[in-house]
Amino acid sequence: MIIDTLQLLNLRKTILNKKQNGYHIQAWWRDDDVIDDTEELKKLISFSCLNKIPVNLAVIPQKLSNEAVILIKQYAHLSVIQHGYSHTNYANVGEPLNEFGLLRSLEIQLQEIRIGFEKLITAFGNQFVPVFVPPWGHIAESVIEQVSTIGIKGISLIGDHNKMYPNLINNNVHVDIHSWKTESDTSYEVIIRDYNQIIDDVNNKIKKEKSDDDCLTIGILTHSQIMGNNDWHIFGKLVKAIKKMGIEFIGIGKILHGLLIFMIFLLNENIRIHNIL
Repeated sequence: MIIDTLQLLNLRKTILNKKQNGYHIQAWWRDDDVIDDTEELKKLISFSCLNKIPVNLAVIPQKLSNEAVILIKQYAHLSVIQHGYSHTNYANVGEPLNEFGLLRSLEIQLQEIRIGFEKLITAFGNQFVPVFVPPWGHIAESVIEQVSTIGIKGISLIGDHNKMYPNLINNNVHVDIHSWKTESDTSYEVIIRDYNQIIDDVNNKIKKEKSDDDCLTIGILTHSQIMGNNDWHIFGKLVKAIKKMGIEFIGIGKILHGLLIFMIFLLNENIRIHNIL
């Protein structure tokens, strides 16, 4: 308990320091691998309603059931983003798992993304936010360079918010509450990380995060379909701690819209400065 308190004190100190320097801090929650109206999805929805936070569901288009669509559409605080197409691994044995790599033609891969994109728009309408989440966090540069032609506006991996992607807004998440050891797309070990480690991770990410618009956004990743009671207990402690420190959870649509407006502002400023010179 003492260690727990020290971790939280360090996080509170970091947040206070950022706020004193003019930063607004917000968080968003991405949950991966949603396909059906499972008991796990229903538990996620109950958790989000109880804690009054929006959820951004990374849905696998090809495997999406009609029952899941019906359930998700009942809740306005749920947003849907695109998690690959079929979540199938096409990488060679021993290579990082990858649905969109270099072993298949670019045309076929873009066609799959387009089919998934159109399915999600048709199914969810305004609940769908055009952000692409590559399965296993891997995607070939050639695919990234073209995916915006489909209508995708953002991409969400795990990592640096400062990384630039061609014609895409960086919507990367920072903190995964689980630790993974993956051997194949069907063989893996996953455990919930220690609560103090997660708090430390959030603290370090906030310390390092930079922003041109004085707004720091921390993304948190879960996989509700494999979460047990202890996983939800630890995640619940994290959510309550973050909210208690004045950090608001927001939907990815709000993040994407805000970043688009800011990028347009920067573009107009560059044009204005160029014309003056």
